[in-house]
Amino acid sequence: MNKGRVEQLDQPSKIYSFPTSRFVADFIGKCNLLEGPVTASGNGVVTIDAEGLGPVRVASSAAVTAGKSGAIALRPEKIRVATSTSAVGATIAEPDRRPEGTPDGRSDTESDNHFRGTVTDHLYLGDVTVYIVSTPQGCKLETLLANSGAGRTKFFEVGDAVEMSWSVDAGHFIS
Repeated sequence: MNKGRVEQLDQPSKIYSFPTSRFVADFIGKCNLLEGPVTASGNGVVTIDAEGLGPVRVASSAAVTAGKSGAIALRPEKIRVATSTSAVGATIAEPDRRPEGTPDGRSDTESDNHFRGTVTDHLYLGDVTVYIVSTPQGCKLETLLANSGAGRTKFFEVGDAVEMSWSVDAGHFIS
């Protein structure tokens, strides 16, 4: 509810994964809201020119016209983080990385969103570490990595150059 008005009524998992408004996206758990004008829409994908990032693609069945403002709700745990490929021996920062692809087993395709940034802050919370990554254009994204590796408390330090990526179906378009 937002000021006495029901914003969304559904199963908790659907509200979390598919919020219908910016309020709902931020109300139920932490969420990165990537805002900007729609630059393309078709074949089940919407592209927005996200402030501080540039073009970001998201799966969406909504009929959206170019020029309309929108946002992509992207949960921190959906973002994959790796050391910069410009560094020698770059690795994905997930202890359970499968050799055939990314940490979740999907192949890393050209349809994924890829961005470079620098770790500007981190917070160890026991089971997870929260990272704030800033892009050169000024966008700050919150990412979340599980601390499932024995003896590992952090994967990255402040100042580390990293690459972030997520699949087009990791986020949700909000008009």
